[in-house]
This record gives sequence, structure tokens and C-alpha cells, in this order.
Amino acid sequence: MQVSPVFISYSHRDSRFVDRLGESLGERGIRYWRDVHHAPAGRMEKIVDHAIRMNPLFLVVLSESSIRSDWVEHEVRTARALEKDLGQDVLCPIALDDGWKTSKWPLRLREQVEEYNILDFHDWQDPGVYEKMFERLLHGMSMFYENANEP
Repeated sequence: MQVSPVFISYSHRDSRFVDRLGESLGERGIRYWRDVHHAPAGRMEKIVDHAIRMNPLFLVVLSESSIRSDWVEHEVRTARALEKDLGQDVLCPIALDDGWKTSKWPLRLREQVEEYNILDFHDWQDPGVYEKMFERLLHGMSMFYENANEP
């Protein structure tokens, strides 16, 4: 499968899940950008904005923790702006819990995220559930983000 490089947006409190997700993506040969592994020196806002543009499949891990993160909100806004610039979908949300449903994000931003089918990774620690949901994620990525035009 050849999909656009993936930017992973998440709260550091969800790092265990994101570690596993990154391993799974890597095993499938899918390149991804994650702050703790790939951020160079420089001003974080510029680094993140550049990384989102260079990795136009934006995988946001929604959780109670991530919806309280100003960084995740900024990253989602940046991804939505990239969608407008490119004229194609880049946002791919998945959820670890239902916390995102009561997000304090501005209503329009929440509505834009809710336009996507948000895959439920609540039980990600169960290997069978994780694999099933990961395969659904890969299927969606190949259907809607494969060979996306890179900026």
C-alpha cells in the first residue's frame, strides 16, 4: 500500500498507544512523522506546521487528553487549512475514548472533525481488537488517502 506520509497528532499521555501505532505503520512500510522522533531544532509552531504540510495524511488520536491539548487543537486547525489548500481530505481521526465528544473546541471545528468516520480504538490493548481496527484504518487510508497529492 502506498499512502501519503502520515503526521500523527496526539497527547503525550497517549504515547503508549501511539508507540504501538507507529510500530504497526512502520511494519507496513508507511512513513510517519511524530514529534518525539522527528522534530528538529527550531520554533515548534513552525516545525509542526511544516511537518503537517510535508505529511499530508493527518492522523489525529482523539482522547480525553488530546482534546485538552492546545497543540492538538492547533494541529487539527492546520490540517483543516491544508485540506482547503489542497482541495482534498487529509484529516483521519481515530478515538481512544469518548472524551472528544464533549470537547471544548469551537463548535465548527468539532463539527468538521465529526464529518469523518471516527474509528473506535477504545480496546486497543486487546490484540485482536487492535488488529481489527488497524486493518480498518489501513483500508480507509488506502481508499481515501492513497497516492494523495503532496504539497
